[in-house]
Amino acid sequence: MFKLRTQFFLALLTTSAVLTGALYAFFSFSFERGFWHYIEQKEIARAAPLIEKLEQHYQEHGNWDWFRNNPDAWPEYLTVFMVDNFRSRRPPPEAIPGTPSERMAPPVNVSRRVSALFRAVVLLDSEQQLVAGDPRMRRDIYRHKLQVNSRTVGYLGMPLNPALRDLHDAEFAGDQTTNLALIAVAAFLFALLSALPLSHFLTKRIHALVQHIQRLSQGQYDNKIHLKGEDELTTLAEHLNDLGNSLQQSEQARRRWVADISHELRTPLAVLQADIEALEDGVRSLDQKALARLQQHTRRLTNLVDDLYDLSLTDIGALTYRKQPCDLHALLHELVTMMQPRFEVAGLTLSAHLPAGDAPVLGDPQRLHQLFLNLLQNSLNYTQAPGRVELHMQREANQFVITLDDSAPGVDASLHEKLFERLYRAESSRNRATGGAGLGLTLCRNIVEAHEGTIHITNSQLGGLTVTVTLPLSRA
Repeated sequence: MFKLRTQFFLALLTTSAVLTGALYAFFSFSFERGFWHYIEQKEIARAAPLIEKLEQHYQEHGNWDWFRNNPDAWPEYLTVFMVDNFRSRRPPPEAIPGTPSERMAPPVNVSRRVSALFRAVVLLDSEQQLVAGDPRMRRDIYRHKLQVNSRTVGYLGMPLNPALRDLHDAEFAGDQTTNLALIAVAAFLFALLSALPLSHFLTKRIHALVQHIQRLSQGQYDNKIHLKGEDELTTLAEHLNDLGNSLQQSEQARRRWVADISHELRTPLAVLQADIEALEDGVRSLDQKALARLQQHTRRLTNLVDDLYDLSLTDIGALTYRKQPCDLHALLHELVTMMQPRFEVAGLTLSAHLPAGDAPVLGDPQRLHQLFLNLLQNSLNYTQAPGRVELHMQREANQFVITLDDSAPGVDASLHEKLFERLYRAESSRNRATGGAGLGLTLCRNIVEAHEGTIHITNSQLGGLTVTVTLPLSRA
């Protein structure tokens, strides 16, 4: 299997060879055809005076009988034409050296030209039948019309056989064809010499991209690649650098996730182990207070494992939702009634402002219960006593807007969005001992988005945070 550089080289070389050969064939054919057409037009132009004289003859006599009935008339006519044509084009007699008789005499080669002209041209009538001339010249001739009063009265046949063309013209055409061949060979050699460095230049940057991808696959995410230019390969290099940054951030987040989960799991386990060892050693007595403490740490560990399980299901898209028509008003009223005693024990005031009547939504009652329970639990865990927590619900257009406000402490506005990240807690204002593992709001966002709603956090007028949830009204 050829390497990419070899494939580029062969492709460029083949393309150059085909293109050079095609151009040579085209220009050679075009030149030869055009050149000989030019020669033929010159021959026709030279015969224009003869054509004009023949048309005058027919106009005077009305037929070609003089040439047809008198075999010697055609050579004599051509001789007179050649002499008259020679005299009309020769310089004045006084400009010609020699005696007066020598000045007026036609050149010696006039008779030769007459003989060649007689053998070369033929006269045909309007039916293209031979009138005068060599019968052997009827083939491979160019027939020029002879017209009188826009009526074709005959044809003057001229040879187009390349063998009758001038030898110098043929030599010139051959030389030009040879020059074209040399130019084609030179162009092919130039393409051959250019294909190798060009293929090396093109594949050099691709090779650099391949090496960079190999380093990324080995986990070297901090490695960067920089290519010169403004083409697609440069854009690809920039995207690979962005991919490396994303992979590096993902790897750091994964390590942070593993470390935080290990710590979150280790903390309740260490407390449980310490309490059990204290009970075994007799340091603490096994009473209701000790059992309640063990139950609290066990519940915290259970909640953490449940949250991790739910998050893993949302990551793989396996968290199930059994949506059905349900009453959001009844669900929130039940939660407030259930959580009221726990807020009172914590020294907090929980108040709910729910409009009268049904609030129909299409959703999973269990997941919605989990959503608002997590929000209330967050306010319970992080609001300082004495404090207040207010729950509001109202209908706006085709959706329900639920807001949960709590009192101090608050969180800086720049950190609001980070509260939805896994295992994130604003440690300056949220107590780790009373708070959870930082997974609740992540689960809340996943549940809200699964119900085609929105959730966001702002600062509350009570001094803490305001969590706003919107859920669409049931279409039923």
